[in-house]
Amino acid sequence: MRAEARPQRPFTQIVWVMTAIAIALGVAFQIQATPKFGGNQMRLSVADLVSPIIFLGLVIISVRQRLSWPRWSMPHLWLWLGLLSAVMSMALIVGRVKFGYWLPWAAVNKFGGWFALVWYLALGGLVAATIGARGKERFLQAFLVFLWMACAVSLLGYLLYQANASLPSWMRYNRAEGFVQNPNAFGLFIAVGIAAQLPYAKRNALFNVWVHRSGLAMALTALVLTGSRSAWIGALFAALLLAGVRMMPWRHIGVATLLAGALLAALLFGTPEIFDPRPGNYQNVTGGYVLNEPMFSGDDRGLSYRYRTGVAALRLWLVEPILGAGLGGFPQYLIKAGHVPEVIHNTYLWILTEMGAVGFAVFAAFFVVLLRRLRQRHHDSEDPKIAIAALAVLLAVAGAAIGMEAMYQRHVWFLLGLALAAPRMVDRVRASGDLR
Repeated sequence: MRAEARPQRPFTQIVWVMTAIAIALGVAFQIQATPKFGGNQMRLSVADLVSPIIFLGLVIISVRQRLSWPRWSMPHLWLWLGLLSAVMSMALIVGRVKFGYWLPWAAVNKFGGWFALVWYLALGGLVAATIGARGKERFLQAFLVFLWMACAVSLLGYLLYQANASLPSWMRYNRAEGFVQNPNAFGLFIAVGIAAQLPYAKRNALFNVWVHRSGLAMALTALVLTGSRSAWIGALFAALLLAGVRMMPWRHIGVATLLAGALLAALLFGTPEIFDPRPGNYQNVTGGYVLNEPMFSGDDRGLSYRYRTGVAALRLWLVEPILGAGLGGFPQYLIKAGHVPEVIHNTYLWILTEMGAVGFAVFAAFFVVLLRRLRQRHHDSEDPKIAIAALAVLLAVAGAAIGMEAMYQRHVWFLLGLALAAPRMVDRVRASGDLR
């Protein structure tokens, strides 16, 4: 008698659903827009729309299947987050007292944005606890593949733009910017992607050798054409860390660099217009900005702008050294001084200026503890690749933070949640052979 087919286990179906969720998030993080609400610009992501539904679905599945909740490997993580939230609240109140009203930029973008970051950290932990190591890999695969696709679209748009082709507004890439509408933000996305990819490439995990090398070449090419020196610094920080812990895949790097060099040569020297940029301010110059902008010189407008705002921020901090000027205090200070409101393109200076020495000390302590814990996870966890990848990503963000506001990166906090949570439920079931 023919044996009856064994029905698919409900738990297996749930794993497939959760894997699809991880893939969807890997894509959703990278599609962003900056709409205006009442005159206040907000950077939103597709992930902001789908994450509440995903979170609710994961909670329901976890309760029904009696899955374990995230067990955080970092001691007192929620105490740390509570302390940081208290610092943000204090800075918001300081700004309210100083200026007599709630500043929209401070209350919504900065204060509300902080809790969005905590939300994504918790979501990453919940995904890790329910999906396990396989789900982490699926998220990273989806994130990297879509990132490479965004790089390819940017390079194509860049090439067609140089050729004066008629393009839709979203594809007029004078600098590579992916689907995030900002070359600096896209540059940081690429730096984060490279930092996360390299530890896996070292072990030939996630993809085969030539997929790793081709994707890395595409990412390096687009990284150069973003013109984002902050992102370049971030990628350098991550590379130095990985080299220091012997997790740098040197052969992959060498081949990818050669491929990227050939691709850059074809793009740059195959489009002579790059040496004759179109008229306009430097934000509207062609991708030739990378070659024509007098970088690191007295005429470097990006660098001189950051220098001026940095000096102004330090002066403001000297006036309010302990508690700072309050959230949103720096642009308000410029308005009162008769200047155009600007933001501080340095995360460290922003925290010091608007949250004071107290806030800076708390954030710095959290960062150091986080680095140490990820380093320990690299040695003592059952999935060391995700720990060292998260550590490299954190260093990439720390480097980029020198020249941009880099703290509010949803995907980085989600990745930290993946790395800090212990994904034991699904992995135990799979190891026992009960998951098919």
